[in-house]
Amino acid sequence: MTKQYVYLVRYGLTDPPLIETVGNYDSDIHEPIGVEHAQAIANFLLDQQQQQVGYDGTNNNNNAVVVYSDPFLRCTHTANIIATTLGCPHRIEEGVTEWMVPSLLVDKDGTMTKPRTVQELRQMFPSIMDSYVSVNPVHEKNGDNDDDHPSPGAPQFEESEQALFQRVACTLERLFDHHHNSRQQQQQQQQQQSTDESLVIVSHAPCLQGMALALEGKSDPAESSFGPWSLGGITCFSRDMERNGSSSYTYGTWKCEFYSRTDHMPGEYKDGIKGAWSLPSFVRKQ
Repeated sequence: MTKQYVYLVRYGLTDPPLIETVGNYDSDIHEPIGVEHAQAIANFLLDQQQQQVGYDGTNNNNNAVVVYSDPFLRCTHTANIIATTLGCPHRIEEGVTEWMVPSLLVDKDGTMTKPRTVQELRQMFPSIMDSYVSVNPVHEKNGDNDDDHPSPGAPQFEESEQALFQRVACTLERLFDHHHNSRQQQQQQQQQQSTDESLVIVSHAPCLQGMALALEGKSDPAESSFGPWSLGGITCFSRDMERNGSSSYTYGTWKCEFYSRTDHMPGEYKDGIKGAWSLPSFVRKQ
């Protein structure tokens, strides 16, 4: 028996900072502070990987991760630093893109902004896998076509909070299915067992809160035990994973190991207060 881990990561300081209804919506991480934050996140994840021990008492650090990020530059740059430090693949997943509401994706003139394409991002970060196809791609509206209906859980503009929760939960489910199917295919072809059982997902606070809610097994933030998400904050969930036979697996229930952890962050960001953000529905009334 082994464990599968999911690390949900928020980037550090950005430049320029995001001002809702104004922008800049595709800002990079700050140089040098945001880059230092990303490296601190990466070093923490590397230490986590090296400390993971299987139930048989053996070191489980060959249970490598795959890093996913949305295509916004602040997430992609952070994920690239993580993937480089861990020596693992980096994939762009549109299903964890920024919350698709006007205040976060439309500039002051009402023009919808779009992040860079995978091809454009690969010119900046060549290690990004261009062969990977998003399991939950953004739905592009086809003009005024009344028959143009997105699949349930697809990212689409604009998006309610409940639609966001459905979207990121759908993305997680498809990512887990993608990894599960890859393991089965490798074993049926008598290849070496997959070493990408665990995931690191770099995204934005609204999306991360939605993913944590799904892994918590809840659909209503009022029932959740979670709150704001700090800059550079990392949340970890784990579950048991047992192989049955040649290609079948049994999975346990997700357990939260820690939420929005920031003790790896330098200076004034270590206590998790500076830059913390939350969807209003996750804010607990005192």
